[in-house]
Amino acid sequence: MVSKAKAAKYAVCFYLIPCCVACCLYFLINKPSKDSIKHKIEAIPINDRLVIDTFFRIFLLKSAGAYTLFSDKPMTFDSFFDPYPGDWTSLCRRPYLENMQLKKGWEVWQKYQHLFPSSRFIIQSRRLNSNQVEIVLIHKRHLTQMMNRHLDNFQKVLGEKITPLELLSRYQSGKEALFNLLNEHHGLLGILLGFGKRNAWLYQKRERISQDLYPFTLNTHPDPSPGFKTLAEERAYYQNTLTSAFTHENTRKCFKFLYVPGFVVDPQSEETQELQKKYLEQRKAIHAIYSHGNFLETTLRQLTSKAANEE
Repeated sequence: MVSKAKAAKYAVCFYLIPCCVACCLYFLINKPSKDSIKHKIEAIPINDRLVIDTFFRIFLLKSAGAYTLFSDKPMTFDSFFDPYPGDWTSLCRRPYLENMQLKKGWEVWQKYQHLFPSSRFIIQSRRLNSNQVEIVLIHKRHLTQMMNRHLDNFQKVLGEKITPLELLSRYQSGKEALFNLLNEHHGLLGILLGFGKRNAWLYQKRERISQDLYPFTLNTHPDPSPGFKTLAEERAYYQNTLTSAFTHENTRKCFKFLYVPGFVVDPQSEETQELQKKYLEQRKAIHAIYSHGNFLETTLRQLTSKAANEE
C-alpha cells in the first residue's frame, strides 16, 4: 500500500511533468530564429541601423513609398543629387540635409540589402544623369496589372513587343534608369506611379510644350495638340487646369507622418477625386500598421514577405 508521502510525490510529478514538457515545447516553438528579421536587424551596427531607418522614413513616409509597400500603388520613384549642385533650384527641390540622408541611407542599405531578399518587390537605384541618382520601389504584381491595363499606351510609345515582364527584366538586369527605359515619357511614368491616366497624360502634354519657351533657341517649336489653335492657348489651358494634389494634407513632419502622394492633377476630374479618397483611406490603414511595432522592423518584414500563392 502506497504511503501518503509517496502519493503526494506522485501527484506532484503527475502535474509537473506535463507542465515542464509544455513549457519546453513552447520555448522551442517560439524561440527566435537565427535568420528572423528582428535578429538580422539587431546584427546591424546601431549607427548603420539609424541611417537605414532615416532613409526608409524619407522614402516611405515623405515620398509615399509606403503606398507601394503596403497597398496598390504600383511604383514609387525618388532621386537624390550626387554630387549636390548647391544652387538655389536644387535647394528648392531637395534640401541639402535631406539629400545627404537619402544618399547616405541608400549607400548603407546596399551593404545589408542581401540580408532581406524580396520576391514581391524590386528596390534598386540607377544613375539618371551626371549629378542625379534615382531610387525605385516596384511592387511587381501591381505594376504588371497596371501596365497590362494600359498596354496599348505603352506599346504605342515603347513598341508593340513591350510587355511588363520584359520591362522589369530590362530594368533589373541592365544599368539604364527606368525613366530612360520609358523613353522619358512622363505619361507612362505617371501611370506606373499611380497618378491616374488622365492626370499623367495632361502632365506629359504640358511638359512637351514647355521645353522650348524661348524664341532664340535653335530647337524646333512643337505644334499645339489637337483641339488647340496655338501653343499659347494650350499652355493657358494647362496652367488653368493643373495644380498640385493634396498639399493641404501634408502638413506634419515626414519622419513621423505618412504623406499623401503629391503630383500634378486636374482637381475637378472624377479620376482625381477617386484617387484622393483612395489614398486617404490607405493612409489610415498604413498608419495603423506602423502604430503596432518598430518602424524599421515593420518595413523590412513587409519587404521580405511572400504573397499568399508563394507560401
